[in-house]
Amino acid sequence: MPLNDVNLKFSLDSSGIKKGLARTKKDIANFSKSAGASFAAAFGGAAITAAVTSLGRNAMRTASEIKDLAQISGASTTEFQKQAQAARTVNIEQEKLADIFKDTNDKIGDFLQTGGGPLKDFFENIAPKVGATTEEFIGLSGPEALQRYFTYLEKANLSQQDMTFYMEAIASDATRLIPLLQAGGDGFKRLGEEAAEAGRLMDEATIEALDRANERIDKFTQRATVAIGAVLAAVFGEEKSKLEKQAAKELLDEGKIKRKVRGGSKEDEERKKLIDERVKALKKEQKEAEKNRIKELINNQKKAEEEKKAEEEKKAEEKKAQKDKENRIKKLKNEIASYEKELKNITEKRAREQKRISDEKARELQFQKKLKEAQLDPSDANKSGYVTPREQRRAERAQRKADHERRKKEAAERSAERKSGDRERQAKTAASMTARERAAGLHLRSFGFGGKKTPQPQPQEKPKQMSAEQVLKEKITETAASLKAIENEITQ
Repeated sequence: MPLNDVNLKFSLDSSGIKKGLARTKKDIANFSKSAGASFAAAFGGAAITAAVTSLGRNAMRTASEIKDLAQISGASTTEFQKQAQAARTVNIEQEKLADIFKDTNDKIGDFLQTGGGPLKDFFENIAPKVGATTEEFIGLSGPEALQRYFTYLEKANLSQQDMTFYMEAIASDATRLIPLLQAGGDGFKRLGEEAAEAGRLMDEATIEALDRANERIDKFTQRATVAIGAVLAAVFGEEKSKLEKQAAKELLDEGKIKRKVRGGSKEDEERKKLIDERVKALKKEQKEAEKNRIKELINNQKKAEEEKKAEEEKKAEEKKAQKDKENRIKKLKNEIASYEKELKNITEKRAREQKRISDEKARELQFQKKLKEAQLDPSDANKSGYVTPREQRRAERAQRKADHERRKKEAAERSAERKSGDRERQAKTAASMTARERAAGLHLRSFGFGGKKTPQPQPQEKPKQMSAEQVLKEKITETAASLKAIENEITQ
């Protein structure tokens, strides 16, 4: 608040305060007159003087802040300005950036000194996997340490959740710097160089000069502040930090301290001591709460990973079961196709045989027809029109022999066809037998599949033997039923 906006009505008997105020008033008047005259001579005009004075003051303040923040970060002023310009692109101001670099150095130093702290998890679980050592973090500035820390996290191929956890463990809001830290800090380098080329950075000589000027002004301001502070302290009382206020309130509520005591007395010293102790206890509680928060984050992360793993395993099992069903359907379809092909071959073979028999009968009928038309007796060998008894007997013997050969040939063909069908049927049935059926001896000759024949009870009636075509049709029907059941199971 400007001094001319403060209107305090009070009466003080202290001569020391009056003298301080008088001296402060004189200093302010002299400084205003000197500064105003200098800028007015250079630029002319009261408005220009005020504007330039304000800009100069802002420049001096900015230079001092940059110098202080660079020292906190452990970096040079030029390096820090480049990084601060880049950090603004991710909504991180230079004060927050300096805090991040400071926290990085503090937590790395904590682990190097005690072997504990928030980075214990990193050095125990991540560092061995990526070849990181504690020695290489010694002596690094805040920006260098943070960049090396992130590079190792990036090398470990962490998930987004794990990366966020480890970045927040080293400094609050450090996760927002990830786009600038990637690719070896390319974002910091590129944006920093652009700021330097655009003339948005102060060189070190300028910063030193402005800082010295600011220091001189601060010394003057300090005298005014001391005097004004004495007045404000007398009127409003001593300012306390948030924790000090909280500690004082708790102690007052507990009745351990009084609201007002005489300054410099033993009671005042005891009061301050109790407040300091309570502030330390409150800080310890805050630190413990932060540890619990980090621990809770770790537990939630592990729980989320376990749930994700269980979900992936469940999906893998469902996918495997679906694949098994599809393979079973495919196998059954192949079997049906095989049976249909075999049935087609048998049907074609039977059709060819029936055609052959039909052709022979047709030729026989044709021959008989021609004989009838010629009215010749097949027994008349010399075609004389008269059949002798000897020719008759010779013709009868030839006919009987031809009939015998024909019947013998037909019987052999039927037997061969029957044996071929039996062998094919036995081979198909034996191939489809399970290990349990083989162990039970169902593949032996007594069941029609070879092996030593064992005595079997004779049935009262001989069962009707199915043809190869009927067997194949029955198998196709059974396989189609199995396929239908599996399809119903999949669609349910």
